[in-house]
Amino acid sequence: MTYNPNVPLGNQTISSTQAPIQTNFDQANIGFAIDHSAFTDNTATQGMHKKVTYRNVLGADPGATTPIATTYTKVSPSTSTSDLYYQNGSLAANVVQLTGGGITTAAWGRFSASPVTLADTYNITSIIVNSPGNYTITFTRIFSNTNYAFIAMPSIGGSQAPAIEIISRSTSQLNFVIRLGGTPTDSGDIDFVCFGKLA
Repeated sequence: MTYNPNVPLGNQTISSTQAPIQTNFDQANIGFAIDHSAFTDNTATQGMHKKVTYRNVLGADPGATTPIATTYTKVSPSTSTSDLYYQNGSLAANVVQLTGGGITTAAWGRFSASPVTLADTYNITSIIVNSPGNYTITFTRIFSNTNYAFIAMPSIGGSQAPAIEIISRSTSQLNFVIRLGGTPTDSGDIDFVCFGKLA
């Protein structure tokens, strides 16, 4: 069955075109049901959005004439992951990457040490203890460069403030040490967050 734009014509009667009109209604409902609950679902959610599918752009950004703006997906230059983009105007400078580009927190987590127990994490593949107070975080999705910010908040009691030392960092991993009075020390719970641009 396909949609027929010539049904009905002005000289056609309902009785003679009932079947093709019904076909057109069915085809319209099938098309509308993409990303929506179909009208034939007969539920309270019929006609509502189930999801939004954006066009996937291959190659150059689509461009738009202000004040028209467009939202679309495309694969990030350095990964095979599709991200969401927004463009207002035809220039490349008018393109904003909405996901995977550091607009939101790139990685975060909470864990306890000895042994490592993850309470909750985002964009973290693993956390290992190299030695007391010495931890390596591996990111699931890597950063585009090593200029990301890292903040850790260990829950160590007492009057002394712990010091956080970053030993090394790459786009895929970060190694840091928690020191108390200069000595590497395991903490109870450790909360951390990373801000930066993902690849």
